[in-house]
Amino acid sequence: MAGKRPTTHPRVSEAQKAKWQDPEHRAKMTAAGFRPVTAEDHRKTPGKWSRLGVPTGYSRASVAALQAEAEQAADEAIRQLQAQGLSEAVALPESDEALANAALRELFVIAIAPGNASTKLRALSSLLAFTKAKPAERRAITEANNPIEAWLRSLAVEA
Repeated sequence: MAGKRPTTHPRVSEAQKAKWQDPEHRAKMTAAGFRPVTAEDHRKTPGKWSRLGVPTGYSRASVAALQAEAEQAADEAIRQLQAQGLSEAVALPESDEALANAALRELFVIAIAPGNASTKLRALSSLLAFTKAKPAERRAITEANNPIEAWLRSLAVEA
């Protein structure tokens, strides 16, 4: 099936583990530059073995560059919000305003940086909820509450 990952075969895994236990095979593979990844390797450099924060199709380096650009764009967006008066420019550290500014900045970064589309849409929705008022409620216009009908009736009475 297309797009489906192949399953691992336990016998193959067991065979590879058995080969690495053989000193001759281990020496040959080590000489060729291979060595098995150990738990100690994961403890020394945990970020190397994790793809957390790296979307599919990106390398860690390319995401870091795009993340830096997104942070700069977010800083500029926050400055524009402060210039428009939607956010306080000077806020005391650890105050509600400072925390709100930090949250807005992170929402901008999430919305701009590469990542999951649904996460980006949720961030954009939160940004819109904070920065834009919801549209006025629509009312059903009936003959009784229609100002145009009332005006027309008043014209008919006058005539």
